[in-house]
Amino acid sequence: MFKQRCLAILLISIIFIAPMASLNKSNEQSELTENTISESDTLNGWPDVPTWRIGDKYTYETQFDVQQLIQQANVSATLQTLTGDTVYEIVDILFINVDNIQTLAYKMEISGDFTSGSNGAYIEDTDFGDVTGTLDIDYEGEDLIRVRDLAVINSEFTLDVTFDPYNWAW
Repeated sequence: MFKQRCLAILLISIIFIAPMASLNKSNEQSELTENTISESDTLNGWPDVPTWRIGDKYTYETQFDVQQLIQQANVSATLQTLTGDTVYEIVDILFINVDNIQTLAYKMEISGDFTSGSNGAYIEDTDFGDVTGTLDIDYEGEDLIRVRDLAVINSEFTLDVTFDPYNWAW
């Protein structure tokens, strides 16, 4: 009987002590989490950014929405979103002056070929009537990108737009 009472007292003690121990552990864990969040894993206070090398090349499947170009050209047309691949290539790493500060920059060439696909373009009320066909855009560009944070310093590009009609009546 004595053993049973001792065992009962021991079990009751464990039941009361266990929640207090887990409560203290959860407070310690939340403190660790808060400390982790408030610390920064950056180099010299700058955010972590990828480093590129000359010759690095990236290809992305791209959708090109041309509605704004159509509005600027003042043309009444319906187009599907153009699709194609865009290729980004680092061709040089150089120092340039930005606001009288010598800045390290990537020189990136960008190219892309985009198409509306067969019968993906419809132009209304031309001199030849309504015309259906394919719209193709060749994109060539060059960006200067600051190494420190990948901000675009300068961007230049050209677009070569070609429309291939299917039902053009002469």
